[in-house]
Amino acid sequence: VGSEMCIRDSVDPYVELTPQTLEYLEKKNYPWGRFLNFGKFTGLCAKMTRQGIPVNYDLWMRVKQRWPQVRQQYLEDNDQLGLLFESGEINKTALTRYLIKNDCRWPAKPTDSGELDTSDNALKEASRIYPELETIRQVRKLYKALESMQRPDSGVQVATDGKARCYFAPYSTLTSRNAPKNYILGAAKALRHFIQPAKGFAIASLDYASQEFLIAGALANDEAMLSDYAAGDVYMAFAKRIGLAPDDATAETHPEARKKAKTLVLGIGYGMSAWGLRNRLGTSEDEADLLINKYWDVYSTYAKWRSELPAKMQVNGYLELTDGWRLLPVLDCNQRSIMNFPMQGTGANILRKACFDLDIAGITMLGTNHDSIMIQAPIGNVNEHINTTKQIMIDASKELLNGHACRVDVEQVVRYPDHWNPEAGRDLYNKLLGVCNG
Repeated sequence: VGSEMCIRDSVDPYVELTPQTLEYLEKKNYPWGRFLNFGKFTGLCAKMTRQGIPVNYDLWMRVKQRWPQVRQQYLEDNDQLGLLFESGEINKTALTRYLIKNDCRWPAKPTDSGELDTSDNALKEASRIYPELETIRQVRKLYKALESMQRPDSGVQVATDGKARCYFAPYSTLTSRNAPKNYILGAAKALRHFIQPAKGFAIASLDYASQEFLIAGALANDEAMLSDYAAGDVYMAFAKRIGLAPDDATAETHPEARKKAKTLVLGIGYGMSAWGLRNRLGTSEDEADLLINKYWDVYSTYAKWRSELPAKMQVNGYLELTDGWRLLPVLDCNQRSIMNFPMQGTGANILRKACFDLDIAGITMLGTNHDSIMIQAPIGNVNEHINTTKQIMIDASKELLNGHACRVDVEQVVRYPDHWNPEAGRDLYNKLLGVCNG
């Protein structure tokens, strides 16, 4: 009786309204088929949440229980710059002294009260200029994650079935990307080392390579960008194009030139100024400005296309992705948001398309993280599933980029009983286990 009442009260009214709703949308020329895709992807996210990411539950619980006794030792061992309070928060006075002593400028705007902005986003931006601050950022993130683990209603949590789950919050950003909450792949990188496949299974992560660069070239139809992407190593190709390296150079023969080119390509993509690049490259601001001008000179078609986006936004009142997602002139939509929207949004669109097709192919997805997908498969079938996933991801990019294929890298493959073991976060993870086992 109860289920019949639920159907009568909750389902039947919508069944009656659906034809009327579709008729209304058609009259208004709304692409309602796209709206159905929005719901479809939300369902896929729920499916990934139900699946969960497996972790070593016994190890997780041991660290969780030991943390209150070892938190101060953890800070003493890892805060080499002395920038953190005992609470794990940034000591702004100490940070100010550090910046003055090292002639550093903080890239983020001050808070409303005029203080240094030490949010994670601000610290992340500063770390791109001053790499030594990334360690402090990760120390703080891990500290906060371990603190929140002590409360059952916050932070990354692992259920008794040994799975870490989260709400993926699909379409929560201006660019339509997910903004997952309490996500083990989005928390401190050291936490990823707790990930361990279930017995008999393997986990793999596949990642689009230099995706935003290719998207920019494809959308703007910039032949130079497309040619450099096709060369296989975007950064080396760019280094040759602007004279940082000879035509026969490779990443092995000219690593410094490639490193400088990579800093330029990624930094300009982030919207970094000449001042910021000066600090990253160790050059004068004038030289950094010259290199930025070279970037826009060699990719002039993209530069022109990108510069026209604000005007297009003003005329139409929005920018739109191929799946119907729109960027509207809301309060937090600034010039940088407008210029990055097509690349970030199309990247999200490609990932969703890949997820749709992977689900149809029967691939088990555990989660996504920016432009990567984590899958699970029986150990005996993992190579086959990796190959299928890789091809589907490539095909999704070709479909949405006018035939231009984005390369896909296999980031890591882990088979039970091994743990996920990326280089990022490994040192902090090992130090954490050392403290907890001490």
